[in-house]
Amino acid sequence: MKNIEIYDDIVPFTERNAFYIYAQNSLYKIGWADREDYEKKAFPCLHSSFSPVDLTKMNILPFIEKIFKQSKFKKNFHFKSITKALINLSKPGDIHYNHVHLARIGIIYYINLDWKPEWCGETLFWDKDEKEIIYTSPYKPGRFIIFDAQNIPHTLRPQSYVGPAYRFTLSIFFRREQK
Repeated sequence: MKNIEIYDDIVPFTERNAFYIYAQNSLYKIGWADREDYEKKAFPCLHSSFSPVDLTKMNILPFIEKIFKQSKFKKNFHFKSITKALINLSKPGDIHYNHVHLARIGIIYYINLDWKPEWCGETLFWDKDEKEIIYTSPYKPGRFIIFDAQNIPHTLRPQSYVGPAYRFTLSIFFRREQK
């Protein structure tokens, strides 16, 4: 898919397990860090903000650096230009909105260790007019997605009530470099 890259099986299970424990033990705030224009009390979503130091402690940056070297996006950003990092915690029945991130390249990492297709939780990528879904990524544990977060509206479909109570996704955004 143009402007969306998928990387699977980059992180060994031992590290994936450590990332999952890190996500479980993070401190979460009510509301999305991506949109502030809705009533937080009506739609109480959860996120945990991360600093570059937190990402270093989590030890995920070496894996991201590895996929950047393969990515067509590597010419558009500098690896150290992180502008925002967070874990979104989704629960069954949550409401999610399409959104973009201005002047950003995004990386999504699916943290949960186990996931079945019937539990839903897909990430949806829309055309610029938000009329058609152009790509759907199933929630596959350990998957990285790199995409043009400025020009591709995206959202997620919440998981089913028969699936896990929490769906963890790490999102990291990089400033787009002007060449």
